[in-house]
Amino acid sequence: AMPELEENRAAVLGEFGGLGLPVSGHLWNENKKRNWGYRNFKTQEAYQERYIKLIQDLYLLKEKGLAGAVYTQTSDIEGEINGILTYDRKVTKLDPKQFASIHQWILPPIFTNPLSQFHEKVTVELIGVASAEVRYTTDGSDPGKSSKLYTQPFDLTQETTVKARCYWPDGKVSSVSKKSFKPAELLKSVSQAANHAGLKFDYYEGDFYALPNFSKRKLIKSGKAHSISTRVVEKEENFALRFTGFIKAPKTGGYVFSIKSDDGSTLLLHGKEIIRNDGSHGMLEKSGIVVLEAGLHPIEIQYFQGGGRQGLEVYWKSNGSDKQIIPAEVLKH
Repeated sequence: AMPELEENRAAVLGEFGGLGLPVSGHLWNENKKRNWGYRNFKTQEAYQERYIKLIQDLYLLKEKGLAGAVYTQTSDIEGEINGILTYDRKVTKLDPKQFASIHQWILPPIFTNPLSQFHEKVTVELIGVASAEVRYTTDGSDPGKSSKLYTQPFDLTQETTVKARCYWPDGKVSSVSKKSFKPAELLKSVSQAANHAGLKFDYYEGDFYALPNFSKRKLIKSGKAHSISTRVVEKEENFALRFTGFIKAPKTGGYVFSIKSDDGSTLLLHGKEIIRNDGSHGMLEKSGIVVLEAGLHPIEIQYFQGGGRQGLEVYWKSNGSDKQIIPAEVLKH
């Protein structure tokens, strides 16, 4: 997770990262169920791509006043596989030749728009690092020194893979950033009337370690929720919630939905699972992208709280707008 920084204030990020990569043959316990990370990856390529994205996020925060950051963690510790080195110190999960330059801010360009699916068109905006110029391609080839120079955001109207690379005046060259954009199925709005503000919620109790099958659980109580949060109940541990109703999309286009929760959660639209953030874990955020027609859409959020701390936050972002917690005025039932 990345913090919000106040204007003109220097800050140190005490912990970031927590990317988990199990390396067979170099685990404290070879039983996969006994190994965990804050976010696990199945391949080294995916792990390294996500690590670069973390450093790119740090660069953006550095420009806002971030003075330092501490990565979690140097090596795996028993079953916690968040380390850059394996438990036995025999495998380095990051290629030292590549990542020595990454840590010197020789970073590939940053795609600022999180949308990869769109309706009719999507805007592509790139940020270069420091004094670098950005060269890019849209034909699938890797960019070279003579590729098109990026000077301003541009629109795409068909499926396209954009690749970009930074070039510095002293001859340094970054690795390649790439992102694929494609038109997506438009989820049609429904004509059903929903005249009441907020969502309905159902409340359940039990010892939960994953999202339950709600149809097989005893309903304790129901009510109306002004917003999507755990504030609708007073219990601290061992409960589950299901929010149902409609969300009103103000315009037709792509939307990024995000759930940050402690413990597990999921988000469904039109009965289709968009985000799954299940399991017992600390505050963890996951996202999903959909293309919505302007109007009402059936929404359901499921959440459970086991032991320890709790939290539930649901966000959205559309093309041209900032990420924000879903406002109460677009929730209906």
